[in-house]
Amino acid sequence: MQTDNLLDIVKATLRTLQKQNISATPNHYAKEFSRQASNSRDKISEFKELDTLTEDVFKTYNIKNKKIDTYYELTKELIKLKKHANLAYFIGSLEELISPSINHTIDEKIKKLVDKIKESPDDLYERRTIDKLKIISKERIELDRQVIKDKTADIVKLTQLMGKYFDRSLIQSGNSIQEINKIKKELDELELSSTSRRELILVQNKLIDTIYELGHNLKTSQEELIENQTKFATMQGHIERLQQDLHNVKKQNNIDFLTGVLNRRAYDIEIEKLENQYQIFNNKYAIVFIDIDHFKIINDNHGHECGDTILKTFANLLNALTREGDIIVRYGGEEFVSIIIYDDIEEVKKYAYRIKKIIEENNFIYKDLKFKITFSAGVSIREKYDCYHTAVNNADDLMYKAKKTGRAKIIFDDGFEI
Repeated sequence: MQTDNLLDIVKATLRTLQKQNISATPNHYAKEFSRQASNSRDKISEFKELDTLTEDVFKTYNIKNKKIDTYYELTKELIKLKKHANLAYFIGSLEELISPSINHTIDEKIKKLVDKIKESPDDLYERRTIDKLKIISKERIELDRQVIKDKTADIVKLTQLMGKYFDRSLIQSGNSIQEINKIKKELDELELSSTSRRELILVQNKLIDTIYELGHNLKTSQEELIENQTKFATMQGHIERLQQDLHNVKKQNNIDFLTGVLNRRAYDIEIEKLENQYQIFNNKYAIVFIDIDHFKIINDNHGHECGDTILKTFANLLNALTREGDIIVRYGGEEFVSIIIYDDIEEVKKYAYRIKKIIEENNFIYKDLKFKITFSAGVSIREKYDCYHTAVNNADDLMYKAKKTGRAKIIFDDGFEI
């Protein structure tokens, strides 16, 4: 562009600012200069650079139809975009930050508030929103404290009850089932809090295993045991060591060597135990069939070593998210099965939501590669079926339905989807 034309634009800019009684600050001058140079803008190299930078920034942040005339305006816009990006990251982590550690009865309330903030991020600066977050945090703390109080009281009750049986052999009557029913009745009459029902189920299951082992393996009478107490104590020590060795061997045989979770053989044993507990105590359980989406593509494109790393990481996450007493099994290939013991069906839905959220939000890393992994799953509730074989087959069918209808979803046998 010729120098005399550039000087004309400078003069026109200064005259206009003076006429409008506006100080010729760098920002005022640059904005008016841009307006005066509108007809010659494409000939001035500085404007070309500004337009290129603006286009790159707007493309990065997906912004349209916004006019930028000066570097000052572009800088302000960048600061604003950065601020919103940081706020979005904070809001994305908000649900995890305020989630309860023990009592999850207010999970839905927390989710609704976080979803509302995600729709209007600027609300996070409002006092009313901050007050709501404070109220929920206090409620979460109080609920957790109450659970601890309830569990402490329940432990005292259970200790007092089991003390009655400490010095008495469970096989005295010779009828294991009768003893099970007697103990179960007294446990039911303890009026334990709802927060301890799951722990009660675990205690019941351990009692079943202990009583059946005693009933099947010990044939000597009560009198003989008393008369030969010293010999029996020695023999019991040997038996316990042998049982521990046997348990260790069985454990090794039941663990999947790659992922460290239970294998298909262990699955057959565990689900039969659960079915026995269901028949005796009506302990509710759900079967979750899980299959990693597009796993063959990972193996084909990056090799089996990469695929094995993905499987191990996936199994570790499932294991970490599954409670004591529940079961995680590698069913075969990229298929896993979770068996969830529950008191309320909402526990199963929260578990399904939790594993889907954590798996999809985390990166799976192999060397310098990062992968986003999804899975398809089907869920059957045992008590809806005549036998557990039908429940298992239906969970498998629902998992394949999830894969055929878009993947990355969990389908329950009542039609509910996550």
